[in-house]
Amino acid sequence: MNMKGAELEAYNRIKATLALDLMAIDEGLIQSPMILQEVGEWTAKAVFRRDGAKNEIPITEAQEARKIKAEAEKAEEKPPSEAAIKSTLPGRVAVQNALTYAEDTKLLADLWFALTAAVKARNDALEYICKMQIAGYLTPSFIRDDRRKEMHEARTKIHPRPTTRKE
Repeated sequence: MNMKGAELEAYNRIKATLALDLMAIDEGLIQSPMILQEVGEWTAKAVFRRDGAKNEIPITEAQEARKIKAEAEKAEEKPPSEAAIKSTLPGRVAVQNALTYAEDTKLLADLWFALTAAVKARNDALEYICKMQIAGYLTPSFIRDDRRKEMHEARTKIHPRPTTRKE
């Protein structure tokens, strides 16, 4: 995977925002449109690179085929048939590099599409949570009590109480 620099930083930052914090629903609602816009922009860039890489493959193959013909001409050999040229193309380094790059860009585009879907699912969950709060099913005291329970469970996982057996 060739995700580097700003793209990798953006991917990790956006991925980290997927978790919902019931104590900060308002902040989540404020951030949602910006996050969706950013993930959409990165996805569009990834799709652009993927499509460009896919279009480079036949160009690279044509260039390599021309080189094969030139090599045969230079060696004063009989020009290879189209079938012979086509069969040797996959072994050429430039063609392999173009295919590898196309696969990498496809993977990156797929990762961005998956993150886009996850952000949309988060937004749907935020909408549902807001409806639950408006309807009174999700109250601030419930959220605080739930948070206390989570903290207690996390604390007991880190520092379990010793068990004593009486026999």
